[in-house]
Amino acid sequence: MLSDDLAEFKHLHFTKTNEHPEANLGKKTKALEEIERKAETLIKNGTAKQIQAARNILRDAYTDFAETMETAAVPSKLGNEEKIELKKSFQSFAKSFREKAESLAAN
Repeated sequence: MLSDDLAEFKHLHFTKTNEHPEANLGKKTKALEEIERKAETLIKNGTAKQIQAARNILRDAYTDFAETMETAAVPSKLGNEEKIELKKSFQSFAKSFREKAESLAAN
């Protein structure tokens, strides 16, 4: 169930072009929310093995989101300073997802 969702989620990358970062980020966020929703159901009601598998998938999803943001392209229409600022915000976003992934690894 979650493995298929994770596979689809991992295909949502925007390293080559990212002319509409809000829309791309929205798609990735919506897909992550679906994975989180399903994982939370398993974590609340599943067996020990299912709970661990759900946490692993969540950790993988958070790590993938971080990697996506770290490698995300910026819109070509932006000026250099705007590109730098947007890239900084992507890096900050990535850091928060790396921290989420690490917190799951600690459990």
